[in-house]
Amino acid sequence: MRLALALVFALVAAAPAPAARTVTYGSDEGGPLRADLYRPAHHGRIAVITVHGGAWLHNDRAVFAPIAADLARRSGFVVLNIEYPRAPAGGSLYARQRAAVEQAVRWVRSHARPLGVDPRRVGALGGSAGGNLVALVGTGGSGSLRAGTRLGAAVTWSGQLDLEHLRGVNATNVKTYLGCDLATCPDTWALASPIDHVNHGDTPMLVFGARGDSTPPSQSTSMARALRAAGVDSRAIILPGSRHGQQYASAAMARTIAFLRTHLSRS
Repeated sequence: MRLALALVFALVAAAPAPAARTVTYGSDEGGPLRADLYRPAHHGRIAVITVHGGAWLHNDRAVFAPIAADLARRSGFVVLNIEYPRAPAGGSLYARQRAAVEQAVRWVRSHARPLGVDPRRVGALGGSAGGNLVALVGTGGSGSLRAGTRLGAAVTWSGQLDLEHLRGVNATNVKTYLGCDLATCPDTWALASPIDHVNHGDTPMLVFGARGDSTPPSQSTSMARALRAAGVDSRAIILPGSRHGQQYASAAMARTIAFLRTHLSRS
């Protein structure tokens, strides 16, 4: 068995990056929600959803495409690199973005058979604001690992995980995103803050930061501490330098893959 697995991993590592296929994974008030699907030739039974950053209001899935393609190539995971709403179109943008990630989880599970994945083995990776959204689903997903929105494992790179303790430009970004400041609508800030929803049974989570990151590394260490206190497997890795999110992909990817593989292989 070990020899067979080693052979699969060797084939994956040597393979070129798989080509992406665009799919529609859901919809919301703003219209269809699309994603790029990467399905390596030699893939296992694990699927990972990737979620880009951009202060919740900027960028699109193209900025995370190199990360998604590299993740699929190096790991052999089936990867769904998603788009999510970034412009008002009725309703709360926070709620719509979280719902988009949850729709992506449901889409993967409902398509598990044609994708060749195990619906219980669905994880996620998010960078910056995408890390916030991944952690929100990691702490708030519901239902079973076969059919609900719970994640089997999650990784964040520079995610904003404790919104009430952000300052400066980070707090300004949250205010713009949520449409009000902390003093005016603390309940809304708490709803959008993953650390406020930590509970026993949450998704195992690996949280990265960097010492000089624009998102303070304390966001990651505080989240990991809160998860461990609730009995959830979690750890924070703080890298040197001042890179942010996908800027440190080369330093974080191997440990990201190892964490996802370890936890999603147990499902």
